[in-house]
Amino acid sequence: MRGRKPIPNALHDLHGNPGKRRRNLEPKLPPGLPSCPDHLDKQAKTEWRRLVKDLHAAGLLKRIDRAMLAAACQSYSRWARLERIVQSTGEVIQTGSVLTDSDGNVLEDTRQFKPNPYLGALNRALKQMHCFYSEFGMSAASRARLHLEGQASSSEHDELKLFVGS
Repeated sequence: MRGRKPIPNALHDLHGNPGKRRRNLEPKLPPGLPSCPDHLDKQAKTEWRRLVKDLHAAGLLKRIDRAMLAAACQSYSRWARLERIVQSTGEVIQTGSVLTDSDGNVLEDTRQFKPNPYLGALNRALKQMHCFYSEFGMSAASRARLHLEGQASSSEHDELKLFVGS
């Protein structure tokens, strides 16, 4: 598949249509909100409740989005758990030890410092979470591109000022 990924019509409405491109045909999906899956942990369920409320208010959530939203919430929970681990253990860990004699003189120093392995897992979880959240239009870049109905964009506002002469 070539080109940009198509965006849902609800996001298309928020972004506006400055290029006057034709809208994607979307199937009619049954109304209603998805139910929270039982397998989510406590933090993921809390995130689920927060996201369902906000996404539904924006018109971006359908029942069919259940699995994708569950994966997004679980990835958030995983990221938060790994963040707590890295905060408590540090970004760099020490391996090896220092061998001393009875007088405290260093005989052998096998210490090495390396990145915390949880840090790599944390970064992967963050990237995965970002991908899921972007699918629902919840990244900072997505919000920056939003064009809310009834609000003129800055270029439209500038054109209007030139036309009116103020």
